[in-house]
Order: sequence, then C-alpha cells, then structure tokens
Amino acid sequence: MGLDDWNTQYCREITEDRLLAAIKKQMGAQVARLYLPPIKLDESQNDPGAPAIGVPVVPFPRWMRCPYCDTLSTVDSGVFKLSQDQWRPDRTEYRHEGCTKARGKVTPGALSVRFLLACREGHLTDFPWIEFVHNKTVACKPAQLTLREYGISGDASDIIVKCLSCNTERRMADAFDQDTHFQCPGHHPHLRRFDADPCPEQAKTILLGASNSWFSVSLSALSIPQATDRLAKLVEENWEDIKSVDSENELLFYRKTFRSFRRSFRCFPISKTHRFGMKSKQNAQATRKGLTLLQILNCLNGKSSRTRIQRQKAKTSNCAKLHRQRDSSRVLRTQC
Repeated sequence: MGLDDWNTQYCREITEDRLLAAIKKQMGAQVARLYLPPIKLDESQNDPGAPAIGVPVVPFPRWMRCPYCDTLSTVDSGVFKLSQDQWRPDRTEYRHEGCTKARGKVTPGALSVRFLLACREGHLTDFPWIEFVHNKTVACKPAQLTLREYGISGDASDIIVKCLSCNTERRMADAFDQDTHFQCPGHHPHLRRFDADPCPEQAKTILLGASNSWFSVSLSALSIPQATDRLAKLVEENWEDIKSVDSENELLFYRKTFRSFRRSFRCFPISKTHRFGMKSKQNAQATRKGLTLLQILNCLNGKSSRTRIQRQKAKTSNCAKLHRQRDSSRVLRTQC
C-alpha cells in the first residue's frame, strides 16, 4: 500500500539532507521527509493484544485459483477464506475450504493468478476474466469459472479458462494476440483508487512477476556522518528518540523500558562522565571531555550545562547577598 497508509508513529525519520534534496528534484517539492518502514517496539514483541505494526498490504491480484479443483474466483466472493497465523505472519494465506478434491482434513491454499493488465501510463489492474471468456457476449451472472492448465510447459496456449454456467471456454493465448484490446480502467492497486479521468492507453496482458511490470527509480547521496567516536555515533543513531530527554530519571526509564536503548548504551553508565566528539554543521570539530549523557544531550539541544551551572551559581550568590543585606538591616535596627 501507499505511504499515506503507513503509521508514522512507529517509523524512524531518515535525516539525510542530500538524499531528500535529490528526491525533491526528481519527484517534486511535495516530498517533505523520509521514513524507514514501521517496526514493532521492543515492549510489544510478546504482547498478543498489541496492534499489527508494519508495512500495510492488500491482496493483489484479487483473483485466485484453487490448485486442486481449478476454481477461479475473487477474494471478495467468499469462495476463499483468509487463514491467519498470529505468530507466523508469513503463513497467512487464503484457503479453499469448499474444495471437492481436497485430500484429508487439510484445505488447499489458493494461488494468485498469473495474468494481469498494464498500460504505458503505469496503471495495473486485474485481468477481466468474465468478459474475456464470454468474448464480448452477455456474461453469466453469477459466473462460475475454472482455470485449467494442460501439460507441464506452462505456456499460455495450454491454459484454458471456462465458464461452468454456459460451458464457454477460451485459451489464454488469445489474451496476448495483437487483435485483442482491453480498455484501461486507470487502476492504482497500491493506492486503492481509480483515476477520475479515463485512461487513453490500451491495456496489455502481462505475467505476474514479469521484469517489465515494475521499474524502480534508484537515487543515492553521499552521507557524511557527524559522529567521531562510538558514543557520538550511538547518540546520532538514537537522536529522534532521546532528543527530548531532560533528566537522568528519563534516561533511566529509557534504559529500563526500551531494549534497543539498553543494548546500545549498556557500556556507557548514565551517572559517569564520558569523552564525546561530534562534528557540527559547519564541519568544525567540537570535542568535549568529562560530560555525562544528560549533559551531552543538553549540549546538542543547545542547552549548555555550564551556562545552567553559572546561572545556578549566580542565583545562589544573589540569594546570599540578599540574606546578608537582611541580616545587616536587622543589626542596625537592634543598635538603634
């Protein structure tokens, strides 16, 4: 599915200005930021009640076939039932529970059909099985279809789609004929929408998984890390999670709660001081020695720990002066 369906709450932002600038130049100024795919948090790994976190998907193609009885139908028809495995998401699949040729109690898993439609405008949609098998005649409603393969070559001429309602059949080799034309509906399956304006291109039959069905755009940029030592590198990698930390208690909470934070900073005690080096945006080397983790975060956030200490000392000295003035005024009153 598209990026609009991603839950960015569980995504980590990619802070690469050069890469973002290259993508904006290629795709447009509408690209605001870059994200890594959403992943599960450490504390929700073993929680069965936690929501499903990851890249959202939808079944496509929506037409499926039973490998035992050759039944051809959509996932919305109710012929195939979705079987989910809570602990093994890779085993989630559609099954044909009403198969008449199933062996034993195990129901066969449905297979995705191997034929799709695509056009030059980048649209991709399901193959029109009902219209194709009836060949411009009135289609049966409802239509019961089968898709059978004869032989072991897998050639389109050996694959026949048949309507059991009217006994009409047609070979899939006709779908690749130059005289066969399909109107493109302007479908974007990953966005779950159709274009408002009709597509002027004619759709052509392609195979599922064909190399010409998808052409990716690869962009790269030179990444210059700002970290100069191990601690600085860890802070840079976890900056999005720890940039709002204001106290040592919050650091202790992060270490106890989040496994990734505990695993990354286990060699750096929170209360002890550490050597820290970080390159600034002006490529100048800024090395600090003898700082705790909290002081390091305050420095990176623009909150100087030395400035805060000086303010505290100034406040203490002002209070001391005020107390001395009050004491001197009391002495004067007593003498009078």
